[in-house]
Amino acid sequence: MKPLKIYTFKELYLKEFPEKKYYLNPLLFQGSLMMLYASPGIGKTFAALGMAIAAASKGTFLKWRSEHECRVLYVDGEMGDEAIKDRLEKQLMSIDFAYKNENIKIISPDEINGGEIPQISDVATHNYYLEICKDRDLIIFDNYGCLTSRQSRDSDDDVWERSWKLLKKLRAQGKAIIIVHHAGKAGAQLGTSKKEQPLNWMIELKRPAIYEPHQGARFELKFTKVRGVHGNDVENLIVDIYERDNGINWEWKGLENEIEQRIHKMKEVGMTDRQIAEEIGRPLFLVKSVLKKGATEIDIKDIGSSNYYDETEKELF
Repeated sequence: MKPLKIYTFKELYLKEFPEKKYYLNPLLFQGSLMMLYASPGIGKTFAALGMAIAAASKGTFLKWRSEHECRVLYVDGEMGDEAIKDRLEKQLMSIDFAYKNENIKIISPDEINGGEIPQISDVATHNYYLEICKDRDLIIFDNYGCLTSRQSRDSDDDVWERSWKLLKKLRAQGKAIIIVHHAGKAGAQLGTSKKEQPLNWMIELKRPAIYEPHQGARFELKFTKVRGVHGNDVENLIVDIYERDNGINWEWKGLENEIEQRIHKMKEVGMTDRQIAEEIGRPLFLVKSVLKKGATEIDIKDIGSSNYYDETEKELF
């Protein structure tokens, strides 16, 4: 084992670190670790590919812009060549991006070992991944469930511990990492909470409380873990993906504004406060707050939060 470096406070205070390169400011930077999770069919892969294209082309994904063009490795454990090609083509048509650009490289199960892609939970594959990631800045693993496997008597903690050995080596090399993952039935990321501990960001994609299939790809983008950033940079969004003749178009607006507008429209057509709360899946006291004085910053920020609790809720319902 390599001897540990122990700093005095003075040494650490005086230590100079290189300026971070932001591949999607402030979400993706050298050494960052993000989890993007959702239930099946919401748009995880579309969102991950959108981030990859923006980072590789010094472009924009939703409200976040890339400051440094970077080299991406997209590890596809599920979709296969044809499906990934289709999703990439639709997004590439809508931005100025050269098809011969080699900034994005893709590993697909179709071309590896008869469909068996190397598992990141298998320690024997770690040197393989470290080698192919040498010239890459951003690594996207899509998705965790397809890229990990259990051995006899394994727990989810065991699978994560082995996977984390690879991820922390990549992070130590300054790689930015996105883990695409599934949500469980309760809405949280599927499996052990240990996965959440080292993450800089956790982003959940979910269907709006009011959703009709004819609306197509529409989801809420919500930050469920944030480290070191506040304010508009981590604003929750409502996102629409439209497929048009020129490819995929992304439209977004603040989720808080969407909720507030929805509440006022429902009130205008004669719905009661309780009916509105039930319809949008939000607490009654927040509906009353929006209608009485407009939603305050803390009201909107905590609408629908699983860890928000107020004693008045017992009295209101």
